[in-house]
Amino acid sequence: MKGFFLIVFCLLFNGASTYAQSHGLVFSSFEAVQEKRTSLDLGGGVPLCLSSGFSLSFDISFLPGQPAYFGYVFRLINQEHQNIDLLYSPNTGAFNLVVGEQLSGISFHVENQGPRQQWNRFRLTREGGELAFYVNGKLCGKTNADLKDDCFYIIFGACNYPDFRSTDLPPMQVRNISLEKDGRPDAYWPLRETAGNVAMDSLRGQKAIVTNATWAAALHLHWQPRYDAVIKGHASVAFDAEREELIIVGKDSIYRYAEKSGATHAEPVKDPRHQLLLGSHTFLNPDTRGLWQFNIDHFWAAAFRDGSWQPPFDSIYVTEYWQANRFYSSSSRSIYFLGGYGQYRYKNRISRYDFNTAAWDSIRPNGDNYTPRYLAALGSVGDTAYILGGFGSTTGEQMLNPRYLYDMLRLDVRTGAVKKLFTLDTPKEQFVFGNSMVIDTAARCYYALIFPNDRYDSRLQLIKGSLGAPGYTLLADTIPFEFKDTRAFAGLFFCAASKRLLAVTTFTKENRHTRVKIYSIAFPPEQLPVTGVKPPPFRIPWWYYMIGLMFLLFALLLSVRTKRRRKKRKEGERPHSAFPLDQATVAEGYHHGNRKPAHAVPRGDEAAGKSYEGGTPGNRLNRETGPSGGVHHGNEAGLAVHPATIQQLPEGVAPGGRYETHPQQEDIQAAGETPPVSWIYLFGNFTVKDAAGQDFTRQFTPLLKELFLLIAVHTIENGHGISVEKLNEILWNDKSDKAAKNNRSVNILKLKNILEKLGTFGIRKESGNWRLDMDQSVYIDLRDLHRLAPKDFNGLDIREMLYIVMRGPFLYQTEYEWLDDFKSEISGRLLDRLSREAAGGQWNDDPELLIAVANCMFVLDQVNEQALAIKCRSLVMLGRHSLARHAYERFVKEYRHIYGEEYPQSFNDILH
Repeated sequence: MKGFFLIVFCLLFNGASTYAQSHGLVFSSFEAVQEKRTSLDLGGGVPLCLSSGFSLSFDISFLPGQPAYFGYVFRLINQEHQNIDLLYSPNTGAFNLVVGEQLSGISFHVENQGPRQQWNRFRLTREGGELAFYVNGKLCGKTNADLKDDCFYIIFGACNYPDFRSTDLPPMQVRNISLEKDGRPDAYWPLRETAGNVAMDSLRGQKAIVTNATWAAALHLHWQPRYDAVIKGHASVAFDAEREELIIVGKDSIYRYAEKSGATHAEPVKDPRHQLLLGSHTFLNPDTRGLWQFNIDHFWAAAFRDGSWQPPFDSIYVTEYWQANRFYSSSSRSIYFLGGYGQYRYKNRISRYDFNTAAWDSIRPNGDNYTPRYLAALGSVGDTAYILGGFGSTTGEQMLNPRYLYDMLRLDVRTGAVKKLFTLDTPKEQFVFGNSMVIDTAARCYYALIFPNDRYDSRLQLIKGSLGAPGYTLLADTIPFEFKDTRAFAGLFFCAASKRLLAVTTFTKENRHTRVKIYSIAFPPEQLPVTGVKPPPFRIPWWYYMIGLMFLLFALLLSVRTKRRRKKRKEGERPHSAFPLDQATVAEGYHHGNRKPAHAVPRGDEAAGKSYEGGTPGNRLNRETGPSGGVHHGNEAGLAVHPATIQQLPEGVAPGGRYETHPQQEDIQAAGETPPVSWIYLFGNFTVKDAAGQDFTRQFTPLLKELFLLIAVHTIENGHGISVEKLNEILWNDKSDKAAKNNRSVNILKLKNILEKLGTFGIRKESGNWRLDMDQSVYIDLRDLHRLAPKDFNGLDIREMLYIVMRGPFLYQTEYEWLDDFKSEISGRLLDRLSREAAGGQWNDDPELLIAVANCMFVLDQVNEQALAIKCRSLVMLGRHSLARHAYERFVKEYRHIYGEEYPQSFNDILH
């Protein structure tokens, strides 16, 4: 009943004071490699026990502009290995409900579900032996289903459940997941999180586990770095709105960054005679798709054709039009250039290049005053340009009272008329604007970038304002921006199909190389939450109280009826064994250096002594099968792990790297230690995270990843790192010594920039070798294994080893020729140590731990016979004979698959 009252009051009195309207979980799909696709497990690795009458509801939308839309929306799998799946097929454009291996007959289309990002409410219900599906409250169909068990793993997106593994899922966003049992709210996951890999149920506090989480709220609040590279020459950028690509023009190449895929394509420039002039403009003609460069000073225009600029700019000049603005008019087939600065003068000249005649001319503005300026923002709609702010003076002379400008002007290029619309209030801290702004004609508003220009280490802030009135709102977080007015540039662009804003910054260094950075944020961007500010009082209409009273009366009647039903059901309900997961043991199994866990862990027999009616609080585990198939090692070796095994490990960690997490800082701090500020996992999938759980892995390009691993693995394994010669031999053996040195220097710098964000961490050169330079604030699992290696294990030590290895094999799915020997050596050492621990006899009274050891051995060796014997005997010792038989049968199947022959020992042979 508590859940019912909570929902009633949320519905009646939500008052509209939430700071972020955009929320939900964004699922990475075919645009990502398989191990980076998103999975949401509502039970956190254990089944959720429902009833013969339940419903599952959620909001869903598809992400636009993605390469494929096929796959599973959700999978419900009970402990009898029966499944209920919702599958989307782009061939028919239909959703299909699958029960077992058969189409259920429930198939439906959703008119606005597809490339457009529209929300729909889906609902699956079960009443006895009948399933029904609803979309936006409308019944789509019913079917009969003979389900033999009421406890389900409920998994959205990618599924790692044994026998049901799949990485096929549509690119989607899900929010507001609700579970009801017998008509009563049982759990509700709004998915409003902004970071981390845990989603909280707002009714009962149940934790859902997310793999590869991307939170929608964070995407609308935080700029995401998408591209960072150093380009040869005075690079400039153009935007291709149709393809949603940023074009970066360098001295020897032209780069195209595609926002939809995140990929960059380079095209070489064949003729090196063309000079990239500081202050020149690059532009993509949307009508002809031609790429152009312009120099306003000399009225030069060059088109990029057949791999070269024609005609090339063959002289080097310093422009007098720094930070000029530009826009294109399709009706006149012309590009216009406005304002700028040079030779101590601010400009208000409007120059035009006509693509039809290939001629230059100027437009004389009329109407309201157009003050000479630069560092203004410009956005356009058709023949109309909006010019906002800047820095300049009435006369154009720099020495005569230059000032900040905050006026909004509208320019009609057909008549040359300038109209002043309004002036923003002068801020306490003065600012100027990024070069381009985005106009939202439907909402009659604009988006622009502002920044203080009185410092080198500046920051870009996104703002939103109305086209009809002064005032603006600060949106999202800020972007670091190196500013020097003759060498820096910032622009803002809108990707309509992907619904994202792109911010690009450039900074040209003294060596004529330009650093280009691209950031993106989901549209519409939103305000960051303001802490410590009380919202205005919300007055509740009188009729809300009347509705609330009606709900409360209804709830009272429902409560009486429910108690009677529970009493009847309780009399005939079968008992279940319970293995409660003590929440105080979240961080158990981890200690770093001399750190020890703050909490003790109940052993299997102690845990079994505690029981709850129907199972654990919020989750009920079936007596025999439990989550037996639910936790396996990385491939299909498929050897089940009992929940009592999992409780020996940190919460959220399961054998085989099913969930990726790191120890909780609060537990480390409780022990009086300083928590690590970054976490690097080399077991399982290569993963790098900071203390807040933010994933830095994607910042490692393939080359940077291999470079880092070369240095890290050699440093940890041999203690002195890797030589320069060996680095060159592995990474740049096709280049000359000079070219290899240049490439190495550039990429070492990029790598250092990433590592600096992770704390007291870096790389340095010592005695001709490159090595990691780190202290205890950086957690690396491989280094921790070296600390454990010489020790005689106690209970905590072996659990720490299991914590590390159960994420998966060493550098799983990372394949380099030089890495093979390391993988073999490390896996061999671990197997030897685990084998000795299992055979030593000191853990014979702890079969749950031995099962975990066996699963850990299977992670390293799929067909390890000693692991099979340990696991089967331990399961039998616990009385789980069917699980032992199931583990044996899966092993035999895997053995046959690998060796092409039958396993020679019988099940009884294994047990004796």
